[in-house]
Amino acid sequence: MLSALGAGGMGEVYRARDPRLARDVAVKVLPQEFFEDEERRIRFEREARLLASLNHPGIAAIHSFEEIPGSPFSSGAAGVTRHLLVMELVEGEGLDQRIAAGALPLEESLSYARQIAEALEAAHEKDIVHRDLKPANVKVTHEGRVKLLDFGLAKIFEATGSAPSVTHSPTLTARATAAGTILGTAAYMSPEQARGKPLDKRTDVWAFGCVLYEMLAGKRAFEGETVSDTLAAVLMKEPDWSALRAPVSSKVRELLRRCLQRDVKQRLRDIGDARIALEEEIGASSSSAGQLPFEEEQAVPSPSVASAEQASREGGNKRILWIAWAIAAAFAAAAGALALRARAPRETTAAPVHSIVPLPPGTRLSGWASPVLALSRDGRSLAFVAEKDGSVQQLYVHHLDRGEAQLVPMSETAEGPVFSPDGGWVLFAVDVSPAAVGTTSAGATGQLRKFSLSTGLTQEICEISDYVGATWADDGSIFFVGQQPVPLSKVSAEGGHPVPVAERVRTGSKEGPRDLAWPQILPGGKTVLVSDGDASLWGHAAVLDLESRELSDLGVEAVFSRFVPTGHLLFLQPDGTLLAARFDPSGRRTTGAPVAVLKDVTLSCNTAGAFAVSDNGVLVYASGYLRGSGRELQRLVRIGKRGEMEPLPFEPDTFGRVARPSPDGRRLAVATWDGSLWVYDLARGSRTRLPTGKVSGLDFLVWAPDGESVLFSASREGEIGLSILRQRTDSAGEPETLKSGGAEKHPLCVSPDGRTLLYMSFGGPDERGLWSLPLAPKSSASRVLAEQVVDAALSPDGRWLAYDVREAGVTEVYVQAFPRLGRKSQISSGGGRFPRWSRDGREIFFRRDDGFFVVRRAAGQELSATAPELLFRNPNVRGYDVATDREGFVAVFRPADSGIIRELHLVTGWFEALTGLAGRKK
Repeated sequence: MLSALGAGGMGEVYRARDPRLARDVAVKVLPQEFFEDEERRIRFEREARLLASLNHPGIAAIHSFEEIPGSPFSSGAAGVTRHLLVMELVEGEGLDQRIAAGALPLEESLSYARQIAEALEAAHEKDIVHRDLKPANVKVTHEGRVKLLDFGLAKIFEATGSAPSVTHSPTLTARATAAGTILGTAAYMSPEQARGKPLDKRTDVWAFGCVLYEMLAGKRAFEGETVSDTLAAVLMKEPDWSALRAPVSSKVRELLRRCLQRDVKQRLRDIGDARIALEEEIGASSSSAGQLPFEEEQAVPSPSVASAEQASREGGNKRILWIAWAIAAAFAAAAGALALRARAPRETTAAPVHSIVPLPPGTRLSGWASPVLALSRDGRSLAFVAEKDGSVQQLYVHHLDRGEAQLVPMSETAEGPVFSPDGGWVLFAVDVSPAAVGTTSAGATGQLRKFSLSTGLTQEICEISDYVGATWADDGSIFFVGQQPVPLSKVSAEGGHPVPVAERVRTGSKEGPRDLAWPQILPGGKTVLVSDGDASLWGHAAVLDLESRELSDLGVEAVFSRFVPTGHLLFLQPDGTLLAARFDPSGRRTTGAPVAVLKDVTLSCNTAGAFAVSDNGVLVYASGYLRGSGRELQRLVRIGKRGEMEPLPFEPDTFGRVARPSPDGRRLAVATWDGSLWVYDLARGSRTRLPTGKVSGLDFLVWAPDGESVLFSASREGEIGLSILRQRTDSAGEPETLKSGGAEKHPLCVSPDGRTLLYMSFGGPDERGLWSLPLAPKSSASRVLAEQVVDAALSPDGRWLAYDVREAGVTEVYVQAFPRLGRKSQISSGGGRFPRWSRDGREIFFRRDDGFFVVRRAAGQELSATAPELLFRNPNVRGYDVATDREGFVAVFRPADSGIIRELHLVTGWFEALTGLAGRKK
């Protein structure tokens, strides 16, 4: 033994001298717990023999497995046999040490990544998986060669069925896969590894992506303050893709995204494919000597970049050149600029080029602006709606040929940007109040405005009562959905009063109002593409004839659709898949089978798609789930009265607005975004999916007091609106309809005796309000309150009703006697929502955006309540209910960065890819 090299969860490592071959070797002294019986020793030796068969220059070799009685390499009782692995000693610096100083130059990162992939490929060909790939297990020799250490040792230790008790964080050592344990390093674990599931070579693909990301970004893809936080990040969060600045090309970004797919079925299947992609990228970089390393990204160097390039050439120092480029590019990105070439994008037959457009620093894409972005027809200008934390959403215009992002004045609460045909103006809508705009007419709640890209001024066009999209025609007319209940209105771009275009539309033999949205004027100016919300819950693509007012259903379910000059209809599915089909506007029909052209496109909270296409083949889109859309991953948690949080032992999912505890506190009822209804067993840690039939929009869950059924709102197949259904928790039969659709109906609470349901209806004036529906015996419903209540709860004795209602622009919580209503008392102050009663009825909890509050009431016949008291602040709790088995609450918790989108994808030359997938127009 010469010296100690280190120690970890897999043993102590020493430098030693092999006297027979006169060479230095590394000796790993293995924990004694792995050799408690003969069977385990034999299995270990068998696995070690397999690893020793690996013969690759990128893998540190295992020379032998030795058993030495009374070994001097570690402390222990005399005569105890020690088990050693004698391995190749790799001189050099650990990759973790190199990354500690920050991101590596691109050329260096790609070279190391290619070598890592090559070594993994050689092992995978022998069905050997590393399982613990991380920068600390990668050595870089003095010659720049990469060597992988500890290859397959995780598998050896796992196979023995036992493990040492040490847990050197962040390395986790575990005892057996059968016991649901996990083994590896938290920040580099694949999701299936973190969950203790069976592993294959794709777990190395994930870890490889983590290592490559860290080399390029200078920070880990997934990290947290504790091991648990880090594992939660692996299971729930997306890497910070904005940390990958130019000169990282689109090909490398796409490779990383494919490696870091949580679904193993969607992940890159073979590390050999990564090796090939990296070799092509390195070759392309080498062949473009004298060009910018991010030339492929269509970016123009700033003067500082050009100066750095010339200085580096004169000095001949290639490494300095890459560092200068990276620093300059990062500076430019931090300023919010992704500059395209001085010329505008043009339609081309070349392969599409993918770029990243970062949003202005400190902003994120708004989840409530529909549509959230727009492109000018020439592809030069991009408009998008973004918000800063704690501030309202505003409109930005990004001049892609100049790399500038400009904040549009008078655009607070903006939504739905639309460019004029010449690209000189951007139309948008804003919410206004009579107090803010003195000329606002009765019933008007918003305005259409337009912004001039040449003068930088914003002008008002007209007042509107609502806004669900607009389109700007060549003749200067603006068609929009916003004068409810008129399906489509029209106003001049110069301003004036809106006039109805189609107060009633014809659909077959019927005529009447229709719930239309997201209009787009079609070629010729006589027809408009719309989403017909009356056709289904998600809407159908349809064409409205402006003269006959005839609405033609295209037979395509779509939450958002657009026509592009290639002759294709693009339509977005509820799961974020963008489909395309050949489309004949004059014949008003699709002429080809739909094909998927893009995955994971963002939907806003109002279901408009976050994508736009210019007339010359530029595509801009957002990817991922927007905050508030209901599609972001969330967790189920317990929260104490002081705000202490305890995650429940269930995997993250796209949970609905609230988790409802059963009356006995042993179960939770939760809906997920895909329309599933689940009951979680808290004691067993299991969940059961209840049959719901063919429904969509499932939400607003309420338990019956006997715990034998759950009530919820949903839309049955072919039904308009939301009905109230009841399903037994023993999964017997189909759900029973308690109140059929038409208007939206949401169950809010059931009286303690189980005889009465309170629900909210969002129909017309005669239907809107809080209603009471007798359940036993069944009879017709009667209206309790005419106000538009959002949530309501009955006290445990059924004598008091707490509810929230919006008055004078503020939502507050009120309490009244029940069922005979008396004088209402406001118990919140400064806003309040979602009232809940404590189990003894002595406390009423409610929420504001900034925290949880409680009001305490005295016992007696009359309501006597204290002033609201703040319990704790937690803005990331999306829904909550009072726990029925202990103090505190159960809740749906949304991580702070869940649903935060800070960049857009830009693809030039996209039409060639589109026609290649969906065919050319005939």
